[in-house]
Amino acid sequence: MRSLLLRWLLLSLAVAFTDWLLPGFIIYQGAAGVAIVAALLGIVNAVIRPIVKLLTCPLIFFTLGLFSLVINALMLIIVQQLRPDLIYLENFTTTLIASIIISIASAVLNMTLYDGRRYRR
Repeated sequence: MRSLLLRWLLLSLAVAFTDWLLPGFIIYQGAAGVAIVAALLGIVNAVIRPIVKLLTCPLIFFTLGLFSLVINALMLIIVQQLRPDLIYLENFTTTLIASIIISIASAVLNMTLYDGRRYRR
């Protein structure tokens, strides 16, 4: 349970960083909005993303994995459709860039935290 909350916090930080960095990606309602968007994004990534990746496996294969970026952007669009009062995405290009930033920031934060824990033992 603690690990889940920690991952949610790291995803929240990645979403907040993207909100700060990218002008066309806006999260409303401050920290509460960021937390809700991160929670929804985590749930969508856990439930819907594997199904979409399975259905688009040939596209992912033929594009050498680049279609995964489009899938990540689609997950952000799904979150926007679920809570349009919390998140604003200007256009698909902004959504694609936002998904790349969130993925990279989340990966860096997770690597920093979990790799540091492993080496302290």
